Amino acid sequence: MVKGSSAFLQVLAFYSPDNRYDNLTISNYVTLNVLDALKRVPGTTNVQIFGAKDYAMRIWVRPDRLTQLKLTPNDLIRALNEQNAQFAAGKIGQSPSGGPQELVYTIATKGRLADAREFENIIVRANPDGSTLRLKDVARVELASKDYEFIGRLNGQQTTLIGVFLLPGANALKVADDVVKTVDEIKPRFPPGMVYSVPYDTTKFVRVSIREVLFTLGEAMLLVLLVVFVFLQNWRATLIPIAAVPVSLIGSFAGLYLLGYSINTLTLFGMVLAIGIVVDDAIVVLENIERIMHEEHLPARDAAIKAMREVAGPVIAIVLVLCSVFVPIAFLGGLAGELYRQFAVTIAIAVVISGVVALTLTPSLCVLILKREHKIPGRVFTWFNEFFLKTRHRRRAVRRHGRARHGPVAHHAGKPGARRGPGLLHQRGDPARRRDARAHRQGGGEGAGGDQVQSQQRGRGGLHRVRFPRRLLPQQRRHHLRHAEALGRAQGRHQAGGR
Repeated sequence: MVKGSSAFLQVLAFYSPDNRYDNLTISNYVTLNVLDALKRVPGTTNVQIFGAKDYAMRIWVRPDRLTQLKLTPNDLIRALNEQNAQFAAGKIGQSPSGGPQELVYTIATKGRLADAREFENIIVRANPDGSTLRLKDVARVELASKDYEFIGRLNGQQTTLIGVFLLPGANALKVADDVVKTVDEIKPRFPPGMVYSVPYDTTKFVRVSIREVLFTLGEAMLLVLLVVFVFLQNWRATLIPIAAVPVSLIGSFAGLYLLGYSINTLTLFGMVLAIGIVVDDAIVVLENIERIMHEEHLPARDAAIKAMREVAGPVIAIVLVLCSVFVPIAFLGGLAGELYRQFAVTIAIAVVISGVVALTLTPSLCVLILKREHKIPGRVFTWFNEFFLKTRHRRRAVRRHGRARHGPVAHHAGKPGARRGPGLLHQRGDPARRRDARAHRQGGGEGAGGDQVQSQQRGRGGLHRVRFPRRLLPQQRRHHLRHAEALGRAQGRHQAGGR
């Protein structure tokens, strides 16, 4: 018993570019010299010629002649069966014999007919006058193909096609290479003017997927090195992802092997998506250790211990969340479940191994490779740092401005005609308010931590603006606003009493 498979591995095409040989000749040559060699390649379950054109004696009957001579096709078949047969004629003088017989003669008769001329001379009917009717009188006989139901073509040219089927569980890439290698060994014995090609090869998709995985891995590693080197500005830090990321990917392939999965399009597609996750875990741990070494001036070992206390929980949480998303997909049923299962298992294994590497290997490499050193960055890094700081401060200013536009930084104070705006209180001709504001500007006000709370009046429209320290909570802002208003009213009453 041999396991069968309906999945094509390859289709080989044999043909003559200069039309020196017809399809019948090529098909018989492949049957005699190539087919058996391909069946002996390990990993192939079936190798067959599509529409094999075996030699056969074809008899093309002329119906008009049969009708004229009052014959039927059955008469021709009966004559063929009687005269194209193997007979045992026997021996002459074989014991027991009637008298003394010293010699025995074996009668050798001609067996089956061999060529078209012999078939043409088959006697179909013998007439009483001694004349005979032969097969060639009512039909045309030729040596040709057994059937013409299948005709293979490659670019419009007749071709002999061989289909190679893969044994379940075999390595498709290795079997495909062995098939091509076997045909290449037979190729020097081909008759002149006969060549072969592989027009259909299912392993091309796997090879392209592997090439894309390697290309994606190269892009990811290049981006990681660029980001780590530009932001950390330490060439030692760039060595850590180079060592950590390949370990995670190799571990993922090992996990797939242990679970019985092969490298195919689905698993490689999942590996492409998992590369980004594997890279992120290493960057998070590396960046945090470098930050602690730079800000707190700790050695690499102490910085790694403190950094892992901070990021170990988030890394484990990320691994658990992603596994909770992809692992249940592996238990789906049906054809869709089979497809999603390989994809989900690939990503889950890659995520788990990347988390383990980020918690164990990455901090160890940081301790061995990173060093606490003080050096002046180059001109390019200095320009980049200044640009980055300006961008960050500008973003913070925009964010504070957005909070100020939507936050309660002005108070109506129950005054009619007052309109509330973003940090502004516009008063229409209120002299008391203007005196309070003027008195507050002259007297000033103390906020929490020594921060000044200032009131400012602009123009004749009575525009009263209250300025707060930058880093105050909303409760502190309201407290400073009430304090400023109370101080302004007290000073206003004091000045009115002085008059």
